[in-house]
Amino acid sequence: MDNFDLKKYLAEGKLLKEAVMWNWDGDRNSLEEVPPKFKAAVKAVIGDELDDDTFEEAFDGIKNFHADEAGEGEQTFNSDHWAEQIEMDYL
Repeated sequence: MDNFDLKKYLAEGKLLKEAVMWNWDGDRNSLEEVPPKFKAAVKAVIGDELDDDTFEEAFDGIKNFHADEAGEGEQTFNSDHWAEQIEMDYL
């Protein structure tokens, strides 16, 4: 640990960032009202790996997947998990 460089560690973005949670009420219509903070957190994880149009397409795909589950009750979404789903499908 004598060689640990905190400034370098922070500059490389290796500090763990907490995922943003979204408590969805299970109503299909409310999926169209994604909290901006949630969407921004998903985009931050993806970074520049996808252009904006592809990101929007991928994000809408995840929304549509969950819309099919509407009526099954409330769910808590995790921005990191959505990003992982996008990465699996698009990267």
